Amino acid sequence: MKVFLSWSGSASHRIALAFKDWLPRMIQALKPYVSSEDVGKGVRWSANLARELEESQFGIIRVTKQNITAPWLNFEAGALSKAVDTSRVCPFLFGVNESDLSDSPLLQFQHTVRDKQDVLRLLCGMNDLLPEEVRVSKEHLDDLFDMMWPRLENGLKSIPEEAPKKDKDTVTDVEVPSALQELLSLAREQQKMLQSLLNPPLRPIIGPSAKPGVRFYSLPQTFRETVGGKEPNELAMDAFFERTKKIHDLISEASSKVQDKT
Repeated sequence: MKVFLSWSGSASHRIALAFKDWLPRMIQALKPYVSSEDVGKGVRWSANLARELEESQFGIIRVTKQNITAPWLNFEAGALSKAVDTSRVCPFLFGVNESDLSDSPLLQFQHTVRDKQDVLRLLCGMNDLLPEEVRVSKEHLDDLFDMMWPRLENGLKSIPEEAPKKDKDTVTDVEVPSALQELLSLAREQQKMLQSLLNPPLRPIIGPSAKPGVRFYSLPQTFRETVGGKEPNELAMDAFFERTKKIHDLISEASSKVQDKT
């Protein structure tokens, strides 16, 4: 299975190369592609890249503080997710928090962080997409992962985290991370609730059923079942407005903290 490793910037490139070396050692059927390494001399770069984007079944987007707003990453993510039934996209966050993706199209995808168990879930997600004859058994994959994880971990530790690009209009000495994290979480829940109200057959994927690379919306049980068999529209609207009030309160709290610091 072809795995497209998208990168932009020095740190992101080194992360992509670390995964290119590591993934086939874990699962031989994985064929990672990095544009800087896999375009032959004399080959038309744009045509090669377009073909790889079209043929890849899984894409991992290396997101760092420096490239989080890079148009190129969003372009490749969009190209990879062209067919949601046959391809998956997973942002890999390196020195980046989920709240940093609040204005990014990458927010719609389940992301992976630099954590042993989260990377294992990413690997299992790719393994599950393989044909049964080349798929690695869960027991063997777990054992191999424990042995090979230090190789990837040490490679990632050797990569320095980049400083974020500074905006001259940004106030850098004000810190309200906890309020912003909760605000982002509530805003995402609002988006999911509104999606359910506007399009009842869809509901968000949350909790253990969420898989890396899968969009946040799928076609599972009926909408009525997601609200415990009660009248769906009335119950959903109550929850929607309750979250709206909490978001308003958090914005007021964050604004007060900013005013106190300035």
